[in-house]
Amino acid sequence: MIKPRGDLLKDKMKFFELHEAFGHPDEKFCSHWGISMDDLKEAKKQRSRKNDTERDFLWNYVDA
Repeated sequence: MIKPRGDLLKDKMKFFELHEAFGHPDEKFCSHWGISMDDLKEAKKQRSRKNDTERDFLWNYVDA
């Protein structure tokens, strides 16, 4: 949630309050900042990265 909203806001303005940017649902965020919901949805789609699944390597032991 932080990355797509932050990316959209940094392109639009130099300074913004964190609680105003990240503390509200998507609809209120878009109406407050004048960003279309379609732009936010597209940014959320683009934020996914290859191999972004969480893995717990701490518990993977190797027999020596």
